Amino acid sequence: MDKIQIYEELERRGELGRLAPEKRVLWEEYKRRQGVALKPWEEYQNHAMQPATNNTAEDVLGAVTKFDNGYTFGFGRKLGGLLNAVGSWPVDRVAQLLGSPNTPSFTDRYNEITNTAGNAAQNFSERKPLSAIGLELGGALLSPINKAGARYMGNAGTFGNKLLRAGTVGAGTSTLYSAGQADDIQDFKDNAGWDTLIGTGINMAFPVAGVGVRGIGKLIGSGLGLTTGTGNAIGAAANAGYRGSKTFLKNMRGNKPMTSVVDEAKEFFRNLKDRQLNAYKAGKGSINDQPVKFLPIRNSFNDLVNENILAGTDVAPEGVRKVLNHAKPILKKYESNSKLHTVAGIDKLKQELGGINIAPNDANALRVRTRLYNSAKDAISKQSPEYNKVMNNYKNAADQLDEFEKILGLGWRKSPAQTLKKLQGAFRNNATSGYGNNTSLIRQLEGESRKLTDALAGQALSDFRPRGLSGNLSALGSAAGYLVNPWSLLGTLATSPRLIGELAYGTGRAARLMNGKINPAVLYFNTPIEKD
Repeated sequence: MDKIQIYEELERRGELGRLAPEKRVLWEEYKRRQGVALKPWEEYQNHAMQPATNNTAEDVLGAVTKFDNGYTFGFGRKLGGLLNAVGSWPVDRVAQLLGSPNTPSFTDRYNEITNTAGNAAQNFSERKPLSAIGLELGGALLSPINKAGARYMGNAGTFGNKLLRAGTVGAGTSTLYSAGQADDIQDFKDNAGWDTLIGTGINMAFPVAGVGVRGIGKLIGSGLGLTTGTGNAIGAAANAGYRGSKTFLKNMRGNKPMTSVVDEAKEFFRNLKDRQLNAYKAGKGSINDQPVKFLPIRNSFNDLVNENILAGTDVAPEGVRKVLNHAKPILKKYESNSKLHTVAGIDKLKQELGGINIAPNDANALRVRTRLYNSAKDAISKQSPEYNKVMNNYKNAADQLDEFEKILGLGWRKSPAQTLKKLQGAFRNNATSGYGNNTSLIRQLEGESRKLTDALAGQALSDFRPRGLSGNLSALGSAAGYLVNPWSLLGTLATSPRLIGELAYGTGRAARLMNGKINPAVLYFNTPIEKD
């Protein structure tokens, strides 16, 4: 066998890499002179006799294609092929008219991109499977279509509506994915039905699982609140996880000063007082100019005077006489000015009458002052029914503010340390916190923001050690059980506020993902499944 036959045999086996470089050059030159097209040298680049290369260019193309499979469902690759075919068509058409042999067709130009990218993606998946899955899943999670589908599912009001929307999104995106991955019409027909069925089923299963996870979280939270001594904080942790609250994590992990929640609570309190005052002023402003008759007030005063005259002699006790003597010029001032016979004017009169000083424990004087005060109040109420509503709202608001000041320590006399102690007590399961009922006051104060709840729940779960008597007893019991059964030491973990807080937060995040945060069908898209 001569050298040419040897070289041909080596080429047939793909083993030209065994030749010395100078011999390969001679062989290639010989083949060119014979007019035979050489095979691409890339066919031999991975041979054992050759230095290894990193296939960087192909890996980059494969990585981009895998990301595109998730981001555009594979339509980016098809668009690239179409643009290549359209852009090459004029040149190829001219070449064909000039008689050039083997001019690529429109389909050939389209396949130059789609096939090359597809092969690169397949090779990349074989060499780096985890990276390939991660890139495709990442593209799917960033896809505008998937994001829009997730929002559409998440905004559903009722569970039944969410289930219906989940199925619709799953069917639609799965069909798009099948179309983007299909090589031709027949390939799409073969796989679309199965892909759509699976995508729809997965999407509809996630809202169901999400409801289950949240229910289990609430059930476990009530029990773990006792073992850790943190009351309602665990349920709040799961809720924070469902909303993805950064405030909760920062407070639980000690990345935010504890006293910052005091500043936020007092800011909420100030805003609440301002809102209530503005509401009161607005309510009063709408009725201030309504007319009010003064005669019932004058008659009430005259009745009080007459009740304290016997046989023409003033028999009023000293305190009563002082109140009547003080009220007389006040009434005259308002009675003589008809412009003050309005809701605003009589309300001012009411306040002046209610401000008359009386001696402590003087029941008779108090009774007379109260009757004068009520006479003005009743005169307004009878002629302006809206006034009662405004004043009742104001009284309720004032009572609520008093409750915040007393129970949550938000009064201006309280130091930051005292306020923080009151606020943190809301998440303790004891008599001081109303056995957890004070958390409702926190929610009333913060409204829809949940910042205070998240911050305080995070602080309650920041320590790895259990809190309170019940928490410490649970930990002690689990540790003692270790002497009998080593596995019982796991029960000690259930007494750690920090560990349970992290678990509750993670459970909430999982429930959110299952309930409309992502389009769950993407999990099926990126699961390697061999298809015939």
